[in-house]
Amino acid sequence: MSLNWPSGGPASVPEYQLSGIPYVSQSIGITAAGVTDEGPATITKVPTVCKFPYVTRWIQITNMGTQPLRIGFTRNGVLGNGCGLAQNSEPSMGRNYFVLPAKAAAADGSSSTVRLELRCTELHMLSQHGSTTGKAEVIAGLTTVHHSQFPVLTGSTYTEAVFADRRNPDGTVSRTQIQAPLFQSGSSGLG
Repeated sequence: MSLNWPSGGPASVPEYQLSGIPYVSQSIGITAAGVTDEGPATITKVPTVCKFPYVTRWIQITNMGTQPLRIGFTRNGVLGNGCGLAQNSEPSMGRNYFVLPAKAAAADGSSSTVRLELRCTELHMLSQHGSTTGKAEVIAGLTTVHHSQFPVLTGSTYTEAVFADRRNPDGTVSRTQIQAPLFQSGSSGLG
């Protein structure tokens, strides 16, 4: 009897039914949009990235600073470089992030998200206002799925299937599809 059991992957349901492995990162310094040496018209925005060692089962984010924070799952998303901006006249259509208000500005006095049941491997955060840095706290429940097994979210259309070579019990190797396309050709959804 073989003890070479297959491990769970990003689409393995049992990974998300178990309680998450705790992950806490407090007082993450969030970068602000700054002005470069090339002149006042050139703004550099370098989001702070919180990388998880494993795929998350859920996350919760708290704004510990005095300014609103942009939260997204890709660099382009948090910078507002979504594909919708070129296709629509409404600027908010191209933004693939949400804004977490500062504690003082929040209507209910809270500066935390609810527990977000999301699978991700990175959070990208940026202070909403140009010259002010921020702070955040991230709490997450992790699965045992390594971050390298999760598809990279780029904002591009994800239409490719992923294949892997698997060794069969008889020793032969066969090619197996391990990740189906998320979207049909021509559609988009990861922004």
